[in-house]
Amino acid sequence: MYRVSIQEASSIATNILNRKVTQSNISYLIQYGVVDKIKQDDTLYLHKEQLLNYFMNLKSKELKLIIKLVKKHRQEIEKAWYEYFKK
Repeated sequence: MYRVSIQEASSIATNILNRKVTQSNISYLIQYGVVDKIKQDDTLYLHKEQLLNYFMNLKSKELKLIIKLVKKHRQEIEKAWYEYFKK
């Protein structure tokens, strides 16, 4: 599983919902056990997959398939991403 900081999670959730999701909102999800916390080097992180699942309401099976496809096509996705944003 990939981990993200609270700040990164806030940005991801904001992009998904098209409205501001604060770091406090993300901390709330951790505090109430909606997503698991990972503590490393005095910093809190959370599982990116759990965050996506929560905000996109994906079933576990769907989420695993998405992760598998992204991993499989990562180079193609990154190439298209960089080509698009070079403009």
